[in-house]
Amino acid sequence: MFGAGRWDAFVLKLVSDAPSLTVARAGGTLTLRWRVCASEYIVESSEDYAGHWTPLPEKPILQNGQNTVILSDPAYSSRFFRLRCR
Repeated sequence: MFGAGRWDAFVLKLVSDAPSLTVARAGGTLTLRWRVCASEYIVESSEDYAGHWTPLPEKPILQNGQNTVILSDPAYSSRFFRLRCR
């Protein structure tokens, strides 16, 4: 059970067309993909899931109806990734 204080505020944003981010590793590269949708999404990364998230400098390319980002820097191999709607 969850209880809230009288000064608490909660905001929930439901996005019906939100894509899923898939990550695949092949050799020394990571490939991130998500479907093209009406809203624009950017990929963010963080060293810690609860830490500071920053946008990737790499821009997605369109391949077979999916946004694709290929990362070859070994520093990305131990990071978390997420999509954020602009």
